[in-house]
Amino acid sequence: LILLCLAPATSAVADERPVVRWLYNAFPPGYILEGPFKGQGYSDQMVDYLAGHLQHYSHVRVKVDLVRALNQMRTQDGICSAGLFRTPEREKYITFSAPAFKSLPNRIIALQRDFDRFSPYLLRDGAIDLSALLDDVGLRYGVSRDRHYSTVINAALFDHNVQPNRVVIPNDRYASLLLFGRIGYAIGFPSEASFQFRNLKAQNAYITIPIAGEPRLVDGYISCSDRPLGRSIIGEIDQIISGRPSFSVFQDFYNGWLEPDAQKEIEGLISIVEKN
Repeated sequence: LILLCLAPATSAVADERPVVRWLYNAFPPGYILEGPFKGQGYSDQMVDYLAGHLQHYSHVRVKVDLVRALNQMRTQDGICSAGLFRTPEREKYITFSAPAFKSLPNRIIALQRDFDRFSPYLLRDGAIDLSALLDDVGLRYGVSRDRHYSTVINAALFDHNVQPNRVVIPNDRYASLLLFGRIGYAIGFPSEASFQFRNLKAQNAYITIPIAGEPRLVDGYISCSDRPLGRSIIGEIDQIISGRPSFSVFQDFYNGWLEPDAQKEIEGLISIVEKN
């Protein structure tokens, strides 16, 4: 009888916790929605980690597309994400955490056997002149619709927005299109390429080439709507991130989706940043 009397009270307390709605969409290996690695993406793991450390909130996961996600963060409170990039436009209505992890920026993704095709566009530091590469209309390339790659990349794509060799593709398809010879290169993250080629059992078939003007590392953030509850949540997340073990855990979530060579690269770059 005592337990029966206490059960409604316990339930009521749980129901009164502030609700954090974590928005996500299919963007592997950030969020993985299907297949053998479902729920094991690095953003999936970050949300699980934060939910475990913020148990005084009720955490709800909501699948939405990017346009709807941004609109909800603009108009509602308590809306959060572990998968949005920081841009000046988004900062007008989204509050971002301190850097939670470091990632490798967008690069040219191509087949290793085709590397010589890109030699004419390589600069001395090994980065590629994207504008010059885009001028080569004999080489088909794939881009994703309405995707914000970076200020540098999007500007170059805008300057070349009417081209017969441009192919608009889904985010998760460029590896297969490369392998079948439908395109000569794509633009994407090394973590994406690792996931796609791993699924196709062709981990050694591709290369990633840095793009001139892109940073060597990119900060990854947790973000919430810039309203009272969202700002409070981010304040608590900042305290979690400031603990060195937590930062390392977030970095491990991301690094786990890189191929070994890329893991060594990012670990070396982070080491250089920390020394400076």
